Amino acid sequence: MSKFEGRISHCRGELRSDGDTVVYWSVLAHRVADNAALARAIELANESGKRCLVVPSLSIHGGELTRRQAKFAIEGLSEMKEALKEHGILFFFLAVCDEGLPSALLDRAAAIVTDFGYLRHHRKQREELGKSFDGRIEALETMVCVPVAKVSDKQEYAARTIRSKLMDRLDDWLTEASLPTLENRSGLRLELEESPLDFEKIDGVSDDKAAAVDWIEGGTEQARSRLSSFLRSDLQHYDDDRADANKENVSFLSPYLRFGHLAPTEIVSKARAAKADASPFLEELVVRRELACNFCHYAPSYDRLAALPDWARETLDDHEGDERDPKYGATSLEKAKTDDGVWNAAMGEMKKRGYLHNHLRMFWGKYIAKTMRDPKTAHKTLLTLNNRYFLDGGDPNSFANTLWVFGLHDRAFQENDVIGKVRPMGHGALERQFDVDRWVEERQ
Repeated sequence: MSKFEGRISHCRGELRSDGDTVVYWSVLAHRVADNAALARAIELANESGKRCLVVPSLSIHGGELTRRQAKFAIEGLSEMKEALKEHGILFFFLAVCDEGLPSALLDRAAAIVTDFGYLRHHRKQREELGKSFDGRIEALETMVCVPVAKVSDKQEYAARTIRSKLMDRLDDWLTEASLPTLENRSGLRLELEESPLDFEKIDGVSDDKAAAVDWIEGGTEQARSRLSSFLRSDLQHYDDDRADANKENVSFLSPYLRFGHLAPTEIVSKARAAKADASPFLEELVVRRELACNFCHYAPSYDRLAALPDWARETLDDHEGDERDPKYGATSLEKAKTDDGVWNAAMGEMKKRGYLHNHLRMFWGKYIAKTMRDPKTAHKTLLTLNNRYFLDGGDPNSFANTLWVFGLHDRAFQENDVIGKVRPMGHGALERQFDVDRWVEERQ
């Protein structure tokens, strides 16, 4: 039995005897370190005497990847390529494989190992692969600490219902997925054109509204550097200062997690080894993040209001006819042309940097929910802007957090116009946490 057996969440078929290569189709975990899927691919290659080929693709939500996301992702892939070279492992970049791997690869494959994702297009990728390839297919959970189905066999409805299930199992899943030494290091010629590791030149990158940013760089080494700095200087103040947007006492690791440049298990292990109490940080990293994965895995309508709890859908329906004052359309919101200076500054920040402090993200989303003509339009706009401008847009957190604005993973509050019993969040909630005027002034 493979030591990676527990992370294999999809498996079928046998190795093809006429295939000469084990392919790791890397759609999520774009890293070499602590990557169970890569390690499993090498293990299979060694067992069968085959070579190992890593084929990364960009995981594109809704057929769209922005320039800023593509730049960040490819910075990580460039580092991955060099790290694989040191291990004698072949690398072949196919930027967009929404329709599945090409036949030139499938014909050479004895087995295909891939990352197990929780979104609709990940399921479609697995289904299409099963139709086009009759050999061994394995999909491993590389993006969470604890495999989703090992935590719960159903959708969990709040952090409180999943917390103990996750944390009680966490220690059993923190063993690093160290790489075996690849035995067959022979070369491979493919009748395929490899995608360039240049976000300016690859197909599938769209939406020039979200320009590339330079304040943050992708890749495992950059992620580790940020993690080390955070654990050394900021973790001890995290619980007290994380709500203060002026201090930005946060890790900035979410884009690295989104593109698989750093394993969450590595972050947990290093955070636990730090001198400061890591519990509040691990609540966000493990409980909240993996609650989002649970949601997307078990809720087929994770990108629609239909996935909300009954009370939230009912209260939004009850207030759909309420007058919105002010009321805005998607164009005005995207251009940050509203009567609210704080919201405009928040929208400008995310458009410029691809980042927004978490408390401001919540305020930003709640404002859209109460100023658009109806909840469905508000949710669609919120999700579009989130996935277009944020560097970490398009992952399970994005879909869960967008629906949190409308009541997901939350409880009912005192009833208000427009949003009903959904949790409100206005200027007062921000002002209780930090100097809002200072934050806005520094962005003008």
